[in-house]
Amino acid sequence: MTSTLYEFQEPRWVSIHREREGRRLGPITLLDEPEDRDELLSVAIRRFGERRLHTEGESRHPVISYRDRWTIPPWTVYALVLPTGFIASHIRLVRREHTGWEPEVQLGVSHDDRLFYHTVFEWTKGWHIFDVEARIEQNPRRYQNLLHSAEAVRGTNNYEHLRKAIGREVASSDFWFKLLELGGKLIGMP
Repeated sequence: MTSTLYEFQEPRWVSIHREREGRRLGPITLLDEPEDRDELLSVAIRRFGERRLHTEGESRHPVISYRDRWTIPPWTVYALVLPTGFIASHIRLVRREHTGWEPEVQLGVSHDDRLFYHTVFEWTKGWHIFDVEARIEQNPRRYQNLLHSAEAVRGTNNYEHLRKAIGREVASSDFWFKLLELGGKLIGMP
């Protein structure tokens, strides 16, 4: 596993959506700003050495444990890019400074169809120190499902669950007796 840090001279717009046009930096896209199109972009790219991770399980279905601590500047996107066919069955980021806010980890798909988990560390007066831990497993079927649903908004299919729950309730005889009783009260029948 390797880590890469992209440092900018000034704040820049970035996107995690692979359809956006702009300069590709790892799993994200640096969005073009019209006034900067002719200027050379000053980005310092620092690659950290490769690190062997603890692996369990069979060689056909390895399970990788990842744990690290990072110190990063404000307004930084942290991304953990997984190898093709691997998912994070567990991932957690914990800030070391106790501010009450914990980073929300979201799923994205890179330009080369690899899953990555990311979050944005917002502005503060100092740097952010955080721990990340992940359990990464090879699961090609779940990987394909996540590739296709990475940008789906959670909770948008609740109508189907609600319809089924109402259907079960309406099918019960108790529901009809309660409905007849309510109807009798509304129209004044004993």
